Amino acid sequence: MQNVDPSDPKQGNDMCCVHMQGDLTVDKPLEDATFRIQFPNAIRMVRSVEMYQWKQNEEVQNSGQDNETTTYTYEKTWSTEVINSDQFEDRNLKNPTSMPVIKLEETNKTMIGAYKLAESLIGQLSDFKTK
Repeated sequence: MQNVDPSDPKQGNDMCCVHMQGDLTVDKPLEDATFRIQFPNAIRMVRSVEMYQWKQNEEVQNSGQDNETTTYTYEKTWSTEVINSDQFEDRNLKNPTSMPVIKLEETNKTMIGAYKLAESLIGQLSDFKTK
């Protein structure tokens, strides 16, 4: 492995393992247009979405001789997916059929000097800060 200057790319370094150090720069601010939030120096942005909705729980009790009793209970829970309530035993409990806001992931073009960071590397970033 060789140390390289990130501001001076050389073709001889293509497909070689190199080490460099420098400041990261991004192409543009990332923006969550739905919530009108801008992240001026963000490399990656992830919007996670959950919805508070009904969940049906089933408990089957077998009292012998092919006698099964099913008890249904319901609870409110946070979920990243829509819980289909069409099959609920209690027809009075209804969940929305779609998420009001969708999940969002966006990656910025990120440079270290003259080198572009691979999106696969940026995709591994997970230490997110909330705004």
